[in-house]
Amino acid sequence: MNQILLGILKSHANKQSFLNQLKTFNEKPNILAAVVACVDSRVLTSKLLCSNVGELFIERNPGNFVCCEKSSLEHFNENCVTPGFLELTLLRCRINDIIICGHSDCRAMNLLNNLGKCKHEKSHSYLAHHEHQPINVHNENNQMKSSPLEKWIWENGCKTLQNFNLKSDILSFKSSIHPKCPTLELDLTLTKHLTEIDLLSQANVLQQMINVYSYEMLTNQLAQNVLRVHGMWFEFYSGNVLLYSRLNKAFLPVTKETITSLINEL
Repeated sequence: MNQILLGILKSHANKQSFLNQLKTFNEKPNILAAVVACVDSRVLTSKLLCSNVGELFIERNPGNFVCCEKSSLEHFNENCVTPGFLELTLLRCRINDIIICGHSDCRAMNLLNNLGKCKHEKSHSYLAHHEHQPINVHNENNQMKSSPLEKWIWENGCKTLQNFNLKSDILSFKSSIHPKCPTLELDLTLTKHLTEIDLLSQANVLQQMINVYSYEMLTNQLAQNVLRVHGMWFEFYSGNVLLYSRLNKAFLPVTKETITSLINEL
């Protein structure tokens, strides 16, 4: 806290610049996108996306999950902030772009991967008995015997694991709920340089993009192509920001060489 307070004091020197940006935004709002990102302290979303004051609405949660509206776990959905965030940003504020942001070396994806192995080996007391089924949280016999983080990661990430088949050259993600939801694919032949956890993180971004289509309140915007769903991935150690390309079935770095084709694909 000492360092935080001293940092606030130091920032006073640049306060006028911030106030000027805020005044400009208030006079002419320019909201660029809604963003769902991970809570990882290294994910400086506004800085990585080079945004100014007021340009991004950001929701952060472990694993950058978009809770699926049609999930059978009603008690999870009731406590999930995602529906409110989507309504505020995409409907009330009429933002036309939503970005799901994953990143390398993701601790949440590492935990999801480990939980998947525990489920396969039936070595986890909760996962051995609850795969993705409704649970009566008021029944003591059904109380989950795992941490809140493990429950959050598993309930929202198990769908990603179901589609995570490294024996295939192409990972495919599609919705069984929304008939017009596009199929998103990831070409594994282009990702051989990635670790298994980083590959799972990229796959998870695609699954969360699909989950956006599960929201009935967004049906019209999605059907009319008024709302665009994007996937981005931050590679910490290279400093690269990658955008998912449907045509290339891969996350491509945003560079001078790729910027034209990426913009044309939007």
